[in-house]
Amino acid sequence: MSSALERQCSLLINSNAGSGEVAELRTGLESSDVEAKLTALKRVIHLQLTGEPLPGMLMTVIRYVLPHENTHLRKMGLYFLEIVDARGDDGAMRPEMILVCNMVRNELVHANEFSRGCSLRFVCKLNDMELLEPLVPAVRQNLEHRHSFVRRNAVLAVSAIFTKFEALIPDAPELVAEFLAAETDVACQRNAFAMLCAADVDRAVAYLHEHLSAIAGWGDTLQLAALELIRRVCRMAPLEKGKYIQVIFALLSSSSAAVVYEAANTLISMSGAPTAVRAAAQAYCSLLASQSDNNVKLILLDRVSDLQTAHTPVLTEMVMDILRALSSPNADIRRKTLSLAMSLLTRRNVDEVVGVLKKELLRHAASSGPTALAASSELRGLLLRALHTAAVRFPDAAPAAVSIIGDFLSDEHGEVAVDAAAFAREIAHTREDLRPEILRSILDALLSLGNATVVRGALWILGEYAESPADLKASFQTVLQAVGRLPLAVADDDTDPETADGEADAGDTGVAEAEKPKKVSRRPTVLADGTYASQTMESETASAAASKAVAARGASGGAGGKGQPGPPLRMLLVNGEYFVAAAVCAALTKLALRLSAFEAAPATLRNKVRAEAMLVCASILRYGRDASALAPIDNGAAERITACILSLTGTVTGDTAETGDTEELWLDAPRAAYDAVVREKRRKEAAAAKAEALKEAVPAEEVIGFGLLRSGRRVAGTGVDEADLGEDADLSRARDGGGKGGKGGPGGFELGRVVQLTGMSDPVYAEAHVAVHEYDIMLDILVMNVSNETLTNLTVELATMGDLRLCERPQAHTLAAGARVNVRANIKVSSTETGIIFGNVVYDVAGAAAASGCVILNDVHMDVMDYMRPAEVHDAAFRSMWAEFEWENKVAVSTALTSLSALLNFIIESTNMRCLTLRGSEDEAGYLAANLYARSVFGEDALVNVSVDRGGDGRLAGFIRIRSKTQGIALSLGDKITLRQSQAQMAAASTGGGGGGGGRGASGQSASVLAAAAM
Repeated sequence: MSSALERQCSLLINSNAGSGEVAELRTGLESSDVEAKLTALKRVIHLQLTGEPLPGMLMTVIRYVLPHENTHLRKMGLYFLEIVDARGDDGAMRPEMILVCNMVRNELVHANEFSRGCSLRFVCKLNDMELLEPLVPAVRQNLEHRHSFVRRNAVLAVSAIFTKFEALIPDAPELVAEFLAAETDVACQRNAFAMLCAADVDRAVAYLHEHLSAIAGWGDTLQLAALELIRRVCRMAPLEKGKYIQVIFALLSSSSAAVVYEAANTLISMSGAPTAVRAAAQAYCSLLASQSDNNVKLILLDRVSDLQTAHTPVLTEMVMDILRALSSPNADIRRKTLSLAMSLLTRRNVDEVVGVLKKELLRHAASSGPTALAASSELRGLLLRALHTAAVRFPDAAPAAVSIIGDFLSDEHGEVAVDAAAFAREIAHTREDLRPEILRSILDALLSLGNATVVRGALWILGEYAESPADLKASFQTVLQAVGRLPLAVADDDTDPETADGEADAGDTGVAEAEKPKKVSRRPTVLADGTYASQTMESETASAAASKAVAARGASGGAGGKGQPGPPLRMLLVNGEYFVAAAVCAALTKLALRLSAFEAAPATLRNKVRAEAMLVCASILRYGRDASALAPIDNGAAERITACILSLTGTVTGDTAETGDTEELWLDAPRAAYDAVVREKRRKEAAAAKAEALKEAVPAEEVIGFGLLRSGRRVAGTGVDEADLGEDADLSRARDGGGKGGKGGPGGFELGRVVQLTGMSDPVYAEAHVAVHEYDIMLDILVMNVSNETLTNLTVELATMGDLRLCERPQAHTLAAGARVNVRANIKVSSTETGIIFGNVVYDVAGAAAASGCVILNDVHMDVMDYMRPAEVHDAAFRSMWAEFEWENKVAVSTALTSLSALLNFIIESTNMRCLTLRGSEDEAGYLAANLYARSVFGEDALVNVSVDRGGDGRLAGFIRIRSKTQGIALSLGDKITLRQSQAQMAAASTGGGGGGGGRGASGQSASVLAAAAM
C-alpha cells in the first residue's frame, strides 16, 4: 500500500486480491475481446483505488489498452492513469511514464474529436510538471480545432496548467483573451471567460466593458460568469457599481431562471435602495410562481425572508405575490409562505390577505374524496390559524374572517375543527360586536358537531356569550335539541313497539323542543309514580348490547348505530363522553341563571327553564350510574353535574346559597379565567417577537473575539473572554460554575463533566472531560504514567454503543515515569439516544521483552438532556403528535410534599422542557394537569403529560406520561426522572433529619421525592 494513497484516501477497503487473480486480470487485459478487457480494467481500477499492489500492471495497460481502437476502452485507460502513482518509491519518475506521455501526446493530435477531448480532460488531472511540459504545444494547438468540444476542453487544460505551473505557459491570459475575442461557441466563451476571471481580472473586466451592451444576449452560462465577475469587482471597487446596475436590471428579465436568481442576489448585494430591493423581490416572487421544484421554492422563500429583516416596507407591497406559493402541494412551502405573509401584514394589505386566505379555505374545503381531504387538512389548519392571527392583530379584518368560522366547525379533520373553535372563542371574547354572528354560526353547526373538543368549545361559547333573550332562547333550545329525547339509553337493533310507545309518552313529559327519533329502543322503564328504573334482570344482555354498540360506533366515530340516527352530541353522551356531558350541564346552567337575571322574564318561564335544565342534568347523571351504560361516569364529571343541579335549585352544600355568589361563580369567573389565558397568550407572543427581534441585534459595546488571539473561554453570562478579565478570571469562573458540578461558560471547562476512567492503583491513571457541542462530543482525556517504567506505544482505544461514531483513532504516545499527555477524541452524534463510550488503555513496557499491559476504562454514559431544548408548539400539533407517537413511558408519582407547583418545577428541571399549560393555580385547584414539550437538536419531539391530584390526606398521586417517536427518548427521560428522584431523596434524607417523622430542611422541602417505576 503506497504512502501517497494513504495520504489521499480516508476509506480503504480490503479486497484480498491474490496472485492468481492478478494473473487472471493480466490475461483479461491481453485478450482480444473488448468486453473482457473492459471487465478486467474496471477490476484493476477498483483494486488500485483500494491500495492493492499490482506489480507490472501499468506496463500491461500501456501495451494492450491505450493503443486500442475502441474509444471507450482508451477512456477507461486514462482513468487508470489518473490514479496510478507516477513516481517510484525513490521519488523518481517511472520509466513507463515516458510511454504514457507519448501516448497522451498522440491522443491530443488524434483525428477523433472524442479522443482529443478525453485526453485534454486527462491533462487537467495531471499534477507532475515533467509529464505536462511535453504536452503543452499539443494543448495550445487544440485551441484552434474546428470542433467546439475540443476547444472548450483545451481552454480548461490551459487554465489547469497555468494554475499549477505558470512557467509552462506564461502567456496563457493573452492566449485565452485572443481565443475569447474570436470564439463564437457559448460553452467555449464561458470557459475562456472563467479562466480570465481567475487568472487575469483586468483582462476579464476589459472584455466585460467592451461587450457591456451585449450581455443581455449572451448565453446563460456566460451571463452567470459575468455576474460572478461583477460581484468581485464591486467588492474590490465599490465606486464601480454604477456601471453595472443597468446590466443587472436587464438580466432580471432573462429567460433563464438561474440568471434571474443570481442577478437578484447580485443586485441586493450591490444596492439597498428601495427600487433595487423591489426589483429583486419581484424577481424572487416571479420565480416562486414559475418554478415547480420544491427545493427551489424553499430557497426563494428563505431569500425573501432575509430581505424582510431590513426591507419590510418594500416587501409588504408583494404579499399577494408571495401568497401565490400556497398552490404548492408541499406542506413546508405552505407553512413558510403563511409565516412570511403573516409577518408582512399591515393595515393596508390585511383585507386582501384575508380575502385570499378565505378563498383558499373554501377551495380546499370543497375537496372531494378521503385522499384529497386528508391532503388539504393540514393546509386548512394553517389557513385558519393565519386568519386567527390576522383577526387578532387587526380588528378591522375580524368581521371578514369570522364569516367563515361556521363552515369549519364541523370539519371532518379534528384539528381543523378545533382551530375553528379556538378562533371563535377568542374573537367572541375580544369583539363584542361580532358575538351575534359567532353565536349564529355555532347554533347552525351544533347539531352536526361530532368532535368532543369542538362541542365543548361551542357549548362554552353559548353559555358565556348568549346574553340577549333571543340568544338565550335559541341557545337553550338548540342544546336541548342536540341532547335529544330523554331519558338517555343504549340503542338496540331490534325495537320493541310497546317499549317505544311507552317511552314516547314518557318523553312528552320532558323537553317539548327535543326532536323525537323515528325508531328507538330504551332500557329504562317508567314506574307508576312516573320515575325511571333500570331493568336489572336484563343487565347481562344490556352489557352484551353495550359491547356491540361500542364496537359499531367505534368504527363510525359516534354517528349512531342502526335504529338510532340521533344527533352527534347525543351519541357522544350515550358513548360515555362525560366530559362533554359536564360541558352540556354547565352550559344549560349558565343559560338558566342568565335568564333568571332578567327581571322582565315571567317566573313561570324561569322555573320551566331551570326544571328542564335540571332534568337534563339528572338524566345524564342517572344514565352514567346505570348498569346498562356503555361506560360508568367518573367522579369528576359526577361532581360537576351535581354542582350544576344544586346551583339551579339554589343550594350548594345543603345550605341556602347567596344568589350573587352563585351567579358570580358561574357567569363571571369563567370569563375572567379565560381573559387571563388570553392575556398570557399575548404576553408570550410579545415576548417571542421581542426575542426574535433581538436575536440578530448586537450591542454596540459587545466585545469582538478573535479566535486566533483569544483563549476561547468565556465567562458564563457575560460574553467576555477570560483574557479580558485578567486577574478576575479565576474568581468569575469559580462564581459562575468553576466549582464541583458547576457549569462554566459556553465552551469553558466544567468540573462537573470530568469523569474518572481508571483507578488510583492502576499503572496508568486517566480521566476525561466530556464537552457536548450539539452534534459532536469532545473527549479531552488526561493520561498519566504513575508507574516507575517508561511506557511505549501507549494508545487509548475507544468504542461506542448507540448512535455514536468515533471519527478518528487517538495516536500512540511514549510516556516516561510520571509524565502525562492529553489525548483528544471527537465523536459524532446522529440521534437523541443514550449512548455509551467505553474502551481501554494498552501499552508496552520499555526494556522488557514482550511486556505489555491493558487497563479497562470506566464507561462514559452520555446524558440525553444534553440534546434536549425547551420549545413551543401549538396545542393542535401537540395533540396530533400525542396520538401519533407510539412509544410511551409511564411513571407513577408518589411524594410526601403537598406543593403541586414545586412538583411541576422539579419535572421541568429534570426533563429540560417547557410547560405549555397556563400556570399559577395548581395549589389552589388541588390538581395538576400540564403538558410539557421539548425538541432535540436533531429535530426529534418529546412530549410529557403530568396528571397529579391531591388526596384527602394531602399527599400527591398521579402519573407522568412520556411519549416520543423513538423508544430511546421515552426511556431516557423516564430514567432521568428516576435518577433525579433518587438524588432528591438522598438530599432530603441528609438535610431533613433522616426518619419519616424528622423535620425537613429547605432543600428537602423543594425537592419532590418521587417513587417512579418506568413501564
